[in-house]
Order: sequence, then C-alpha cells, then structure tokens
Amino acid sequence: MRSFMSIPGQPSSPEKMTKKERKKHELSQMLKKVCSRWPGLWPEWKKRKFRPVALGVGQEMHDQLKANPDPDLTHQDIARVMFYVTGSLSYLEQVKAGSYRYNLDGHPVQQVTAEDEKYSLLRIKETHQRIKARAARKAADQRISERTGSP
Repeated sequence: MRSFMSIPGQPSSPEKMTKKERKKHELSQMLKKVCSRWPGLWPEWKKRKFRPVALGVGQEMHDQLKANPDPDLTHQDIARVMFYVTGSLSYLEQVKAGSYRYNLDGHPVQQVTAEDEKYSLLRIKETHQRIKARAARKAADQRISERTGSP
C-alpha cells in the first residue's frame, strides 16, 4: 500500500493538491496527531501497521480529549482516524481469534473473539469486492473513452 504521508511526484503544497490528495494529506496529519497523543496504541503507525484496539478505546480518546483539550486535535479528527484505521485492510487482517486488543497505553487487555474474527473476515471480503468493482468501473470508463476519443 502506498503511503500518503509523502507521495513522490505529487505536489506538496495543499493549494496544488487535488481534492483527493488534500483529503489524504489531512487524514495523514490527523493520524499523526492521534498517534503523538497516544503513542502506545499504534507504535508502527508510520508503516501503516495497526493492531486491534480494545473495545471502548475510541470513547476513551474522546473522554481524555474532553478532560484535557488540545487545540490541534478535535473530536472529529479522532472519529475520522478511528474510522480509517478500523476499516483498513492492515487493521482488519490483525483481528484474529486469540490475538490481543490493546488499550491507549499499548497494553494488551482483551482477547479477540472468534466472532470478532468472523466479522473482520466479512469486512475484508466486502473491501476486496469494492476494490474489484471500482477497478471494473474504471476499466469500463477507460474503454468507453478510448472508443469515443474523449479524455
């Protein structure tokens, strides 16, 4: 998977980025803020390796931010990062029965259940189906544009 932290050959200043590139850059910055605040949670986040989080970790993040506000980190940032991470293939592939879920300090606190793994496998399958469908649409659009001569 290509990192969106610094993509070679792409513009680095936000005003020169496409909307998609800008969103990736913003998400990358949010992820950096979250991982700086809770460094034990995903110590290998720069490699996009995310281990399973304990149930309730997202709420704990919100509670801690509410108790100790950070002008550079918002509740929306936390929500977007959690949505991104827990939906990523890298994360879902780590959710295996018997492995551990980690708290904000990076300590293993819960075991992943067989039901958790089953749900994760379903999400992986759905993600692969979406990727395949997107590739098929893109290929079909490409064939149409080649036939019509339009870009």
